[in-house]
Amino acid sequence: MDIGILGAGSWGSALSLLISCNNHKVTVWHYKKIFEQKKTTQFKRVSFTSNLKDIIDSDIIIIALPSHS
Repeated sequence: MDIGILGAGSWGSALSLLISCNNHKVTVWHYKKIFEQKKTTQFKRVSFTSNLKDIIDSDIIIIALPSHS
């Protein structure tokens, strides 16, 4: 299943790790382009993007933005 997550903060990152460990394709969106380069050993199966078009065709979109956003 293809899953998109809006928000790359602590909640979005935790969800992306959990979902990717269950063999789903995960793309995480953040408005800052610096998050596109966020690659550590934990995030090998997670893609980061700053382009909303990359997640719009996902099977499921999870909104993990802070409440003040």
